[in-house]
Amino acid sequence: MAFIQAGQNWQFSTESDLEEVIWRNLPKLLNLRPLSRQFSISGKFCDILAIDESNQLVVIELKNTEDRYVVQQLVRYYNVIKAAETLPFKAAISEPRLLAIAPSFHADTLIDCQYSTLKVELITFALKTSKNGQLSLVLSDVAGSKLSALRLPKAPPATQPDISLPEAPRKLLNWLSHSSDAEYDWVMQMRKQLLSFDTRMKEIVTSTSIFYGRGKTKACCELRKERPIGGGNQAIAYFLWLPHPEYRPHVIRMMVNFNLQQQQIRHLLYCRHSYRISESWSFPSRPNIMGVMRGMPRFQEHYEPLLNAKRSIKSADIVELALRTWYKRL
Repeated sequence: MAFIQAGQNWQFSTESDLEEVIWRNLPKLLNLRPLSRQFSISGKFCDILAIDESNQLVVIELKNTEDRYVVQQLVRYYNVIKAAETLPFKAAISEPRLLAIAPSFHADTLIDCQYSTLKVELITFALKTSKNGQLSLVLSDVAGSKLSALRLPKAPPATQPDISLPEAPRKLLNWLSHSSDAEYDWVMQMRKQLLSFDTRMKEIVTSTSIFYGRGKTKACCELRKERPIGGGNQAIAYFLWLPHPEYRPHVIRMMVNFNLQQQQIRHLLYCRHSYRISESWSFPSRPNIMGVMRGMPRFQEHYEPLLNAKRSIKSADIVELALRTWYKRL
């Protein structure tokens, strides 16, 4: 997650960062059980759906800045949920609770709540720092009474954002909704590294993938949701267009297996030839073998300079190699 400092005040860098913190800490912050994130219904997307202690459905809309139309937005969500014949979850939906969370609310929003026939709960949030620099998220009601507080695990990395990035696509947020904190942070870090490299780098969402590049024919990175080879639940698979470590063609699409805790790569998986027979380079075992054999000049040229003391490659460095490779192909 990322933060921006404006004077003495802090705020979330994007609404996605706010959503991530609220989603992962719903029980602590609001005594709610998370149900669904970016839930799609009748062409509309609800930020968060949750269940309260009474098994009542709670519809939550998040705003990273003041928004005077949040009440109308929640009313529309209420309408489509009530009209739905079936829903893919079990919860009491006779009268869904409507909840808006924002740093502040416009006077028009208070008027809308006053005269609306539906009850809309308003909660404000603020990022506050203690004397020792600890950052906390504090939720309050519209009267200013504190409801809850959460100590954030990471200190703000910078006082200003390096680059203005578009909001993360809903598909990516859906994929990350049940990922670990380490994977969420890595994907957002990699996304920033990709999109800030060159103005021609675009984020392209398809029905099955998210591409980063100048169109799918000039791709640099691809994310897909796939089931692991050994079985298990679907997970995000990472593909980079990288120099072939052995032979021609010079650039080949590889699946990269990241060690998210150590921020380095475990495997490079690719098809050596046109037929679908995969070759796997594992780290550090394969570089150690190559060091003895002193073969594969293409590996020595492109990959050996990136090897660290553990005979692996840092995650950010393999993405940087993919970016340089992509740039030469333009």
